Amino acid sequence: MKFFKNFILVFSLVLTFGCTKEDEVKTEKVIEEEQNEEVETVEEPEPFVYFTYNATALNDSERWIIVYDSDGNLLDYKQDLLEGPMTFTAHKDSIPEKINITKLSYNKFNDGISEGHRLLTFTDIDDNSVWNDNNYNITGNLIGTFNFQVRNITEYETFQISTPYNILRPDEFSSESNDNKITLQLTNIPLYENMEYWINVRGENGRTKFLKLSPANGESYIHDFNDFLEFDEYVPINLPSNQFYILQSGGFSSNESNTYWGDGQSFSEFFGNGEGMPENSFLNGYDRYKFGLGISFIDYSYGYYKIGDKVLDITIPEKPSFTMVSQDIYNLEFVTELNPVTKTTRHNSEKTNEEGAYLTTDWEVFSTGSKTQQIYELPNELIERFPNMELEDLNLNTVILYTQGYEQQQFFIDKTSKIRTGNYISENYTFNKF
Repeated sequence: MKFFKNFILVFSLVLTFGCTKEDEVKTEKVIEEEQNEEVETVEEPEPFVYFTYNATALNDSERWIIVYDSDGNLLDYKQDLLEGPMTFTAHKDSIPEKINITKLSYNKFNDGISEGHRLLTFTDIDDNSVWNDNNYNITGNLIGTFNFQVRNITEYETFQISTPYNILRPDEFSSESNDNKITLQLTNIPLYENMEYWINVRGENGRTKFLKLSPANGESYIHDFNDFLEFDEYVPINLPSNQFYILQSGGFSSNESNTYWGDGQSFSEFFGNGEGMPENSFLNGYDRYKFGLGISFIDYSYGYYKIGDKVLDITIPEKPSFTMVSQDIYNLEFVTELNPVTKTTRHNSEKTNEEGAYLTTDWEVFSTGSKTQQIYELPNELIERFPNMELEDLNLNTVILYTQGYEQQQFFIDKTSKIRTGNYISENYTFNKF
């Protein structure tokens, strides 16, 4: 009996031990399966779009977009195939606050052997930025042509044809003198639908007068210069001796929120050189006005552009100090008394090879004004893909320092997305003798 009890006890312990081990194994398998299920259900974080490039037309043979971080690390590069927006993505925690963007455009010319390479770079751009690479020139719906004749112009100098969106520069015009009076003949002027035209003529005493016209297709119009109207204000601008200047004025209607230099009604436009006091014109009744002055001297140029109140006086500053330290495009540096907000530099190379192919490479860089310009080497694939791109032989052509204007990010938006409202001022100095 005692033996039987001991047997039962041992047998029970064996069964208990066996069940315990079996249960442990089963439990471990269940836990492992549950852990695997948990691992399988963990979702990867969605990629973050840190840059978008949009283009509505591909006028180049090829176009590539290359993106770096601000330390020069290559983030990504892609060819634009016009298949919709090009997005650049990465995990959120790996995206830097600032990026550098380069567009490489390649073209094969009509002779079949000549090639052009153009690079455009923006540095210090915020992540999540958008580059809309579109053509924003507004001309309207072209429906035909018309002719225009002006008689009895005294001391004729020049003319201008404009709409609220652009200045037209027809090649077909002639002038005829008779008894010290000029007859100006303009033919085959492009006619845009529902567009008001201004014909401006600068005549006696260098004064510009205007005439408004709503022409019809195929018609010819004849007016006497006495039919033309004077502007409300003529503002003389004192120009020092120079090699070339351009002086412009115009106005914007109140319902035009996005205003660019090419938009708005043109009042007057002057080209010339030498010392003088040309009269800038203004007409009352506009919400905002535009004023532009570009003037070139022997070794630098000065530019001032404003959208806002009328510019009734301007003083052209003396040449500031400017010395190049390094002309290297990858590490360009200079010393100046100016305090630029942004800057633009242009390097270029051109040559004709033994086969007679004309090869050009141009690289334009928009960067923060207060920093040394730093850009980075292109990916090896692109260097090998375009063997005639002369990056080693680039020469500095131009440095433009913007002392008034947008900060770098807004400068990028203005250049690429066309988002500008309200008033605007830009002042710049250009140096190109190195």
